[in-house]
Amino acid sequence: MLGYIQKSSLTHTYFGPQGFQLFSSEEEQRAVQRKFTDDPSWNNTWFVVGMDTELGDPYLINKSSDDAVIYTGIFNGNTWELVPVAATIHAFIECLTLLRTASAQTSEVFVPDDSTLTDQDILKDLEQQLIEISKCETFWQQFFVCYLDWLTE
Repeated sequence: MLGYIQKSSLTHTYFGPQGFQLFSSEEEQRAVQRKFTDDPSWNNTWFVVGMDTELGDPYLINKSSDDAVIYTGIFNGNTWELVPVAATIHAFIECLTLLRTASAQTSEVFVPDDSTLTDQDILKDLEQQLIEISKCETFWQQFFVCYLDWLTE
């Protein structure tokens, strides 16, 4: 799986202040995985494939499940809540590729600038495409709520 991610060349994808970091090496993945496994509330069947660059939340696969859903883990102070991001690793990579194509950012943008995507129709269409590709509505709706909030702040 890590090999597939590495072949995608999507080590970093940014959209406004939000970003996705996928691991470029097994060593990098193991180092981050160790950080989480030290947490007593962490499930050792969760395999981290990447990180949110803004909040540090992990993107992971549950190895004890027969499906290959990509989740983000959100720590609520006591336990981890898993939110589906994409139905498969292939869909996850396709979503990140679409974001990269739509944005072309090379780093986070903390203040909207001339390159910031602001057209509401384009943003709504992009959100719908990501939901269709990923088969995970909740994550992508929240992703765009945060993006739109950032635009108006």
